[in-house]
Amino acid sequence: MSAPATPDGRPRPRGRQGLAFKTSWARRLSRLLPVLVVLALLLVLRATGGLQPLELLVYDRFLDWRSGPQEMPAQVAIVYFDDSDLARSGWPVSDEALARVIEDIQGAGGAVVGLDVYRDQSIGQGRERLDAVFGGRAPVIGTMLFALPGEAGVDAPPALARLGRYGFSDMPLDPDHRVRRGLLYLDDGKDVVPGFGLRSLQAWMNLRGQNLRGAPDNPQWLQIGQAVHRPIGSDFGGYEAVDARGYQLLLDFRRPYRDFPALPVAALADAAPDLLRDKIVLIAAISQSAKDFFVTPLSPPAGQALTPGVYLHAALIDQLMRQAQGQSRPMQSLEPTTEMVLIVLVGLAIGLAGTFLSSQVLQLLWPLLAAGLLLSICYVAFLDDWWLPAASLALSGGLAGLTVTGQGLLAARRERAALMRILANQVSRDVAETLWRDRHALLQDGRPKAVRVTATVMFVDLAGSTSVIETLSPQQGMAWLSRYLGAMADVALDHGGFIEKFTGDGLMVVFGAPVAAESEEEIKSNARRAVACARTMWERLDRLNSEQSDRSQPSMRLRIGIDSGTVSAGLVGSVGRMQYTVLGDAANTAARLEAYRKDDPALTHDGNGVRLGCRVLASANTVNLCGDDEMFEPIGQISLRGKSRTLMTYRLKSMQTAGEWR
Repeated sequence: MSAPATPDGRPRPRGRQGLAFKTSWARRLSRLLPVLVVLALLLVLRATGGLQPLELLVYDRFLDWRSGPQEMPAQVAIVYFDDSDLARSGWPVSDEALARVIEDIQGAGGAVVGLDVYRDQSIGQGRERLDAVFGGRAPVIGTMLFALPGEAGVDAPPALARLGRYGFSDMPLDPDHRVRRGLLYLDDGKDVVPGFGLRSLQAWMNLRGQNLRGAPDNPQWLQIGQAVHRPIGSDFGGYEAVDARGYQLLLDFRRPYRDFPALPVAALADAAPDLLRDKIVLIAAISQSAKDFFVTPLSPPAGQALTPGVYLHAALIDQLMRQAQGQSRPMQSLEPTTEMVLIVLVGLAIGLAGTFLSSQVLQLLWPLLAAGLLLSICYVAFLDDWWLPAASLALSGGLAGLTVTGQGLLAARRERAALMRILANQVSRDVAETLWRDRHALLQDGRPKAVRVTATVMFVDLAGSTSVIETLSPQQGMAWLSRYLGAMADVALDHGGFIEKFTGDGLMVVFGAPVAAESEEEIKSNARRAVACARTMWERLDRLNSEQSDRSQPSMRLRIGIDSGTVSAGLVGSVGRMQYTVLGDAANTAARLEAYRKDDPALTHDGNGVRLGCRVLASANTVNLCGDDEMFEPIGQISLRGKSRTLMTYRLKSMQTAGEWR
């Protein structure tokens, strides 16, 4: 396969094509350098814990969106003392009242009773009865509170402590005082003590001949049914240096609190027969006087409807049961180093993708789209029990997109300035705005693309200007020449022409570039505008000559040549010295027509022998496109220098004979 051809038909060197490809990619990659700086700052912010609040905020929203009814019915129920119960019996309730509630639960078929009420000492009457209930047919699990620095702990009920049926009720709090984690074990310095929820579940499993065991791959990890629970570390998921002492796991909050069967103590006697049967039943006090409330990810804003602690124990037990059945998995996360690499790679990918966007609207929306896409991906992973650093990834993509967008806008501004510098004083304002609007189609690497266009080219020359200037002082000569050329240039711009260049005492004007004609009608319109421009130049020349005559200054004559055809348009020159130009047969022919037989009276005078102020020669190509030959008079077939064939040529009728123009 041959190499692609250049506009003039010569084969294009493959090396240049490869260089252009490399340059394009080099430009895109260079725009990623600021992205790397932004990502480095983001990693520093994440490593110092600055992003943890945002990560936890996104995590909470994910939990809220995911929470809903579960396939497995809840195997945990709650019996609670409410304000009316406590108003009758007082708080704390007596041993007698507590024993009676436990007996009612056992009588209703409760498999395990979890006592989320501290009972380290006797309260009122009924200690013997309560101790007897503690050793009854349905296991009762008591609770204790570890002593924190500066605070007193609470021991387990003595009778249950002797039986080993107790667990701690401590809940780890995050820096924002919300409960997102649960504890399976704690080490008090002497013994490893299980949590209240885990101990209740263990008793329920023992009734079914099941036991807790270590995972085959690592005996230090707890396996319950199908689920292996690895203790989370201090940098798990969105956490940074969180207190991870003890055997911790994340609470998944999949089951809404309203889905746990719950009833007050007063309604226990009227409970449905199967409400508590074979379930783990937790007893607690849900009252302001009990002061056992927490804030969770599913809690409303701070200060509203806090969550009773017993529901957190129920949620932990329910989670362990569902995961044991394979209905969900313990939350997983990537290693911290892997997360950092992922954040950088995602940011670079989003940034690189942004360099391919040409639409300014897409560039502006790209940071938001990228951040939204990444959050969506992280939520899908969350549904599969993966906690990815959603906030960090969204910020990585959003900031990378914003950085590239900002660079793109700055580059567009520079491109606009560069384009305007190149075309300054060469096109009208309307054409300049059109060029900028269509810059992505017209520009490549910040410079106009070389293209083939069908255009009409006009060469204008001030006849005899050299001899006139020699009679004037340099300052007068330049002022005189600038007056005429400036007026002709203004006329060209007013007609939508592109001033390709000034030729000393003349100018070259193109109609159909840099904004290329896309239809036959546009091509014809370019030819008509060129002829109309020549006619207006003639009129302007007459007025200027009249003004010059009043000032006793030399007058001037014009020669204009016009041809239409295919030309190549693009930039020529070196860096810092570039000019947009057109090359091709139409440009050469227009120049030859302008210079054709400069002093031939047959061309410079009208039929009455009066010398014309402006002589306009146009090729048949242009006249045919105009579609109105009444404006022209045929000259005939002429031979032009450098042309092997003759060219049918026309002269624009003089102002005096073309009365229809008036």
